[in-house]
Amino acid sequence: MTQLKRTVDAGLIDANETAKGEPLQVHLEGKTDADGAIIMPGYKQHLEAKGDTADHVTLTVSRIRHLFEGAGVVFWKDLAQPGAETRLASWLGKRRAEGEITVGTLNYYSRAVRSFGGWMKESRRASTNYLAGLHGVLKADAEKQETRPLSAEEMRRLIAAAKTGASWRTFSGDYRAILYALA
Repeated sequence: MTQLKRTVDAGLIDANETAKGEPLQVHLEGKTDADGAIIMPGYKQHLEAKGDTADHVTLTVSRIRHLFEGAGVVFWKDLAQPGAETRLASWLGKRRAEGEITVGTLNYYSRAVRSFGGWMKESRRASTNYLAGLHGVLKADAEKQETRPLSAEEMRRLIAAAKTGASWRTFSGDYRAILYALA
């Protein structure tokens, strides 16, 4: 047992105060001991505990991690520096301009990182949510692909393919064919 742990366990200092010096990676994914047991839960464990799906947790944590890495942010205090929020927004904007992400995905990144910042504040790991001002793009549907109605022949082929196809999620092929016919 380390001296720091003994001091925290004795109630001489607040455990949240000691967490402030940890890298964002620890706050995001938790901290483990040598045996791999979680000794300081992170945002990932918070999302799991509130019942989010494994896919959602993985995607959310991955987006936040990529944003921090891409913008060169390592510690919470890095976000307090002038221009930090702009660095995050610029990294997202550059990825969008290069066609790596859509407006919708940019908005998902922004929402995920703002939620992480809110959790940091709520869990008393931070006194201020420096990420609250990072907003997405208002006209998210501006880049949506135009669609057209299916022709009668395309609709017949879709229904036939659904009927003979494998189940998708909880829907059998027959059930999907009925849904498509009624849509």
